[in-house]
Amino acid sequence: MYTCSPFQSTATMVSSMIIVLLLLCTLCYATDDTITSNNLLRDGDTIVSNGGTYALGFFNPGTSQKRYIGIWFNKVSQQIWVANRHNPINNSSHGVLKIDDRGNLAIFDANSSSSVWSTSIALPISPTNNTSTLFYKLLDTGNLVLRDENLHGDFLWQSFDYPTDTFLPRMKVGWNLRTGWNWSYTSWKTPDDPSTGDFSISMNIIGLPELVIKNLRVTNYQVYEEKLEGTGHIMAGAADGSGVPGKEHSIINYSFVNNPNEIYFGYTISDDSVISRIMLDYQGLI
Repeated sequence: MYTCSPFQSTATMVSSMIIVLLLLCTLCYATDDTITSNNLLRDGDTIVSNGGTYALGFFNPGTSQKRYIGIWFNKVSQQIWVANRHNPINNSSHGVLKIDDRGNLAIFDANSSSSVWSTSIALPISPTNNTSTLFYKLLDTGNLVLRDENLHGDFLWQSFDYPTDTFLPRMKVGWNLRTGWNWSYTSWKTPDDPSTGDFSISMNIIGLPELVIKNLRVTNYQVYEEKLEGTGHIMAGAADGSGVPGKEHSIINYSFVNNPNEIYFGYTISDDSVISRIMLDYQGLI
């Protein structure tokens, strides 16, 4: 009859504990992409998208000591979105991000009862429809979205509608023709200051639609333009790269959509393992 030695029993127990801990860590990781009314995010904490691609938390850009809520590539630490780009917190340890009593995601200085930034949307909150069903989730696209667990369909709010200087796959440059919303991008002021800088990327829909980069300090001064034609893949040729030398196996698919509801330019990446972004820097360069 085979018997285990005390050493073997201990080793088996330790191995089992390690497996359990790994499973627990996996469970924690899988739920660590969401902010609800029952939790908050303090300075020093982060949430990470389910696949580990993006992280959200407080950061200070460059040599600045001011604190901002931002989204960045989890493994690269390059910011792709800033919430409070015009209203930073001036200390490094007292910032809090939480859902307020109206269902908005808001940034607070712990020393003050007033928020420095909020999603500022009108939500139908009532005693029978309260904030307990709302949650903000960081997706693996880099999009921070608001959803109601009782509702299905469109997001109630999303960071992709409020871009800063970075254009990611599945984002849009253009217009919602029903609401008049403009998906446009503006550079940082400096590498240490993410507030609105001197340059923007937008779509001009007067006449033939075109993408333009403007110097905002000079009225109507365009430093770049690209005409958009057709309704399919554009600017880099067809989706398979045909007609573009050296792009026969391109993984980047550019698209131009023009219909009664919206008109926009966008792109997707066919390989999800590839990290991609288009950034407008503070000097107006892409």
